[in-house]
Order: sequence, then C-alpha cells, then structure tokens
Amino acid sequence: LWTCFTVGNPVNAAVRWKGYYYAATDEGLFRVPVDALVENFDVWEKLGDDWGLPENDGFDALGIFNRWLVAGSGPLVYLTEDMFFDTLHVAQGFEARFIQGGRQYVLINYYCGDDCDSKVIAYNANLEFTESSPGCVNRTFESLEDERGFIWYADQFDNFRVVPGNGAQWQVLGINGPFSKNVNDIEVGQVEIVVA
Repeated sequence: LWTCFTVGNPVNAAVRWKGYYYAATDEGLFRVPVDALVENFDVWEKLGDDWGLPENDGFDALGIFNRWLVAGSGPLVYLTEDMFFDTLHVAQGFEARFIQGGRQYVLINYYCGDDCDSKVIAYNANLEFTESSPGCVNRTFESLEDERGFIWYADQFDNFRVVPGNGAQWQVLGINGPFSKNVNDIEVGQVEIVVA
C-alpha cells in the first residue's frame, strides 16, 4: 500500500470512498481528498473523537459495503454513512483483520491468535448478522462473496470452504494440485472464482 510516504506508520488497508482516500494505520484512521497531494502525509486528516472513533487506537481493516464505510480496530468494527461512525460489531478476544463488502453481505474476518479458530461475521443490508459455523473457518486470510451469493473462505486449513448462497451447510473444496499449506488466496473473476 502507501507505506513509502507514511514512514513509521504502516498502512494496513486503504479504500477510496465518496471523494476521499481512507487509510487504516497503526496510529489511527486517516483520510485525504482524492485530488490532494496524497504523498504528503501532513495533509491527511486523522479521524478521532469528533467522528465517533477512538483517538489513539490503531486500525487494521477497511471495507465498503452498500452505502457504508466499515472500519475495524481490534475487536470493534465501526460503520458510517457520512460523517459519524457507529459501532457495528464487537467480538471480545478477537481482532478485525479483513473486511470485504460484497453484493449481499459485508464480511468481517476476526482473528484470535494461533490458539483458536477465527470467525467470520456476515452483515446484510439491514445490518442483521450471522456468524460462520464452528469448524468452518480456521485462521482466516480472506473471505469473499461471489455474484451468486456464495461465501468463500481462505485460511490456514488445507482446503477452501464455501457456503452456498441459500445458507446451507458449508462445503469443502479441495484443489487438484500438489499438497501445500500455501493454498490461501481467492479472487472473484468475471464468471469464475480463482483459488491459489
């Protein structure tokens, strides 16, 4: 990402939303207009108390879903439609590491260290949520929703898992290739899901 000009403050996630670039960093959530000199980090605005956010907490995850900007800081996930963030979700003992907006859901990937399984929270446009089934995800790297509403998980388990769009039980998808613990990336193509 943009860590070359945020020296000492790595950017963990970044999005473009409503005329601004937003950056989640270890020192907080920042934004700058898209037409500004983004390379000059001095012009970036730090979002804190006035925005409903903690003043001194780092942020690890950002995503866009529907009309909302969604940001993760430790166990807390916030969302905003305009100028003020509200708390969307809290998962004590977990850290929001990845947020991905899809067609029907925003997926929040929570990580809890090496001694327990992660969990993925899926919110719909009515802000109702479901949680990944026990045993479905391990330590997630990423999850995403395809155009049919299927939710795909990539994590430290040996295979991928997918939850069909009808909400049925998750299924295991193995890759026909050499066995590797490095099978951990998913991308949505035009008409296919690409796993690696």
